[in-house]
Amino acid sequence: MTERYVPMRRCAGCMKSQPKAGLLRVVSVEGTLRADEKNRLPGRGVYICRDPKCLQAAVRKNAFSRNFRRAIREDEYEPLRDAVKRPAGTVEVV
Repeated sequence: MTERYVPMRRCAGCMKSQPKAGLLRVVSVEGTLRADEKNRLPGRGVYICRDPKCLQAAVRKNAFSRNFRRAIREDEYEPLRDAVKRPAGTVEVV
């Protein structure tokens, strides 16, 4: 039997490649950053580890501004800080 393919993505903070399922996808929807917990939102996605240190590193490196090709306001990072702290597979009901 052949081994099953596991999609890999690179964290924008620590730059380590990891399985896609363990990372948090962030998308820019209507001018705001959103955590895409279910990986269903349209558009370009930036992946980060579920670690606050990786989010800080990505913000410090301007990874979101560079990937989404727009300026990111400081207040847009707040929902991401909450989403990074939640375990994978749990979705916040809005």
